[in-house]
Amino acid sequence: MATKSLAACLAVAAAALCLAPAASRGGDTVTQLWPELDVYRRLNDDARLRFSISPVCEVSGAGLRSSIDDTDFGVDLDMGLFPIGRARLEKARFDADRMKYLRFRTGIHYLNADEDAANDEWRAIAELTPRSHLSLDMTLSFRNRFDLRWIDDVYSWRYRPRLQVDREFKAWAHMAFVPYASAELFWDSRSESWTRTLYKVGTGIAVWPWFGPQIYWAHQIDDESSGDTITDAIGISLIFHI
Repeated sequence: MATKSLAACLAVAAAALCLAPAASRGGDTVTQLWPELDVYRRLNDDARLRFSISPVCEVSGAGLRSSIDDTDFGVDLDMGLFPIGRARLEKARFDADRMKYLRFRTGIHYLNADEDAANDEWRAIAELTPRSHLSLDMTLSFRNRFDLRWIDDVYSWRYRPRLQVDREFKAWAHMAFVPYASAELFWDSRSESWTRTLYKVGTGIAVWPWFGPQIYWAHQIDDESSGDTITDAIGISLIFHI
C-alpha cells in the first residue's frame, strides 16, 4: 500500500512537470538571491496574520550587487479549515497549518520596483490549498492562487497553481526538517497564456517552536516574446511565529 501511494504521488508530480512549458535552450540565464522575512501572528487555532518582506537581489560575477531590483511588502490572513486529526496536528512541529485539509489565504501586497517606478504594483491575492496525507508520512498539497494586479494603474490578473510534496522528519527536542519539492505555473491575463514556470527544492527547519527558517533552490522560466529568460535563485526565508 505504501509503495502504491508513493508511486501515485510521484505520478502526479511528474504530470505537473510534463504540463509545464518547456525552457528554451537559447534563453538568457540570471542568478539571484531571494531573501525573505515572514512574521506570523496567531489569532486563534484556525487563523493567523502574516507580515512579509521579500527583496530580489541580483548576483553577478563580482558578487552581490548593491542595488535591489524590487521588494515585496505583504500582509496576509491565513485560515486553516478541517483539521485531519488531533494526533497528527500535535505532531506537526514545523507548521500546524500543514495538517489541515484546506487553507485559505487572502492579503494585500505592494511591490516596489527600484529600477522603474512605472512597474510598481499593488496586488490582492486569494489562495485555496487542499492537502492530502499519503503513505510514508508525506503530504501532498495543491495550492490555487489568484493575483489581482494593478501595475501603473493598469489592471490584470494571474492564476498560479502549485503542486507540492513534503515530509517532516523529527530530529531531536523541538527540531525537525521538512524537505519539499514543488512545481508552479503562471497564467497571465495580459497575454492569455502560461508565461512562467517555477520549480523549487528545499527544506524547512524547525529550530524552535517560534522560529523555522527555510532554504531552497529555485529554477524559474519566463516565456517572453523575445526569448525565454531563465532564473536560478537561492532562497532563504526567516520565519518567526509570535
